[in-house]
Amino acid sequence: AAGVNQSSKGTILSTFYYGYACSQVPGGWAAQKIGGRRVLLLSFVLWSLTCALVPLDPNRVFVLVLARLLVGVAQGFIFPSIHTVLAQWVPPHERSRSVSLTTSGMYLGAAAGMLLLPTLVKYRGPQSVF
Repeated sequence: AAGVNQSSKGTILSTFYYGYACSQVPGGWAAQKIGGRRVLLLSFVLWSLTCALVPLDPNRVFVLVLARLLVGVAQGFIFPSIHTVLAQWVPPHERSRSVSLTTSGMYLGAAAGMLLLPTLVKYRGPQSVF
């Protein structure tokens, strides 16, 4: 965002982690109470809608802070929900492998994104990643 100073960038980026950290335990509770599939669906919807807000006004710090906070909350609900779903769907003797593959896939996806997204930003602009 061109109109955002360095201090604000730090706030914007760190706000994601506050939302993420605060939503892990409630995410597990919600997955247990209403089901992992529902929580995953709601998390993906919130995550997607929030990401769609960012390109609308990427120079307003408030919009970016709010968007990153909500993305963090949504993403914090995903991890415990995935484990709830795996515990319900995967037989006990295959659970450790399924958790390993799922977790590895999440981290490999993040690594691939960090490798590929700078090129996308270079040629299509920062809004393109949202």
